[in-house]
Amino acid sequence: MKLKSLGLILLALPFSTSVLAENAVTRQTNIVSFNTEAEKSIERDLLNVRLFYQVDGKDLADLNKTISERLNKAVGIVQKQSAVEIKGNSRNTSVRYNNEGYNNEGKKTGWIARADLVLESKDFQALSEVLNSLDGILAIEDVNATISPEKLISVESELTQAVIEKFKNKATLIQHSLQMNNYRILNLDISSVNESAPIRPYASPREAKVAMFSSDAAAPNAFLENGKEAVRVQATAQIELLKD
Repeated sequence: MKLKSLGLILLALPFSTSVLAENAVTRQTNIVSFNTEAEKSIERDLLNVRLFYQVDGKDLADLNKTISERLNKAVGIVQKQSAVEIKGNSRNTSVRYNNEGYNNEGKKTGWIARADLVLESKDFQALSEVLNSLDGILAIEDVNATISPEKLISVESELTQAVIEKFKNKATLIQHSLQMNNYRILNLDISSVNESAPIRPYASPREAKVAMFSSDAAAPNAFLENGKEAVRVQATAQIELLKD
C-alpha cells in the first residue's frame, strides 16, 4: 500500500510542475513596461552676475587698500537695493612672478590683488540699475540665468501630477486593449530630467554690459533672448495585467 501511494504521488508531480511552470510563463508574459513624460517651457527668473576688480603692483599694503575701498564702495551701492542679494564677497592676493628672461624667470616682482562680488536677483531691472552704478568700480566677468528653486519645485509638482495622470491613462488603455480586467503596479519611478542641469550662460559679459548700460530702448530685450528652459518629468513604469 505504501509503494502504491508513493507511485501515485510521483505520477502527480510532473503534472503539478508543468502547471506551475505554465502559470509562471503566463504571469511573466502579462508584464508590460512603458514610459510617460510631461514637459513645460518656462522662463528663467533668476539672474546671477559675477563682478571683479584686479590690480597688481609692488606695494601690497597699497593694493589691499585699493581693493578694500572698491569692494566696500560696491557693497554699499548694492545694499541700497533690497531686490538685489549679495551671494558672494571675496578677495585674494597672490605673488606676481617674472616670466621673461632666463636669469629673471621665476623671480618675484610684486603682488596681484583681486576682489570678487557675486550678485543675484529676480528683479532684472533693479539688478541692471545696480550694475549701472557699479560701472567704473567693478567689471562684469560673467552673467548667468537659471530657474529659481521655488519656481522649479512648483513646476515639477505640476508636471508630476500630469505625468501620473498620463501613466494611469496609458495603463488603462493597455489593459482594455489586451482585454484584461485590471492591472497591478510593479514599479513606478518618477524623475526630473533637468534636476542636475547646470546654470547656463545667459549672455556673454560684453553683451550683458552693452545691454545693461545702453540707452537704447530696445536694450532690455537683450536679457530676454534664450531666456526659456524646458523642464521635464518622466515616469518609468512596469505593470502586471490581471485577468481576474
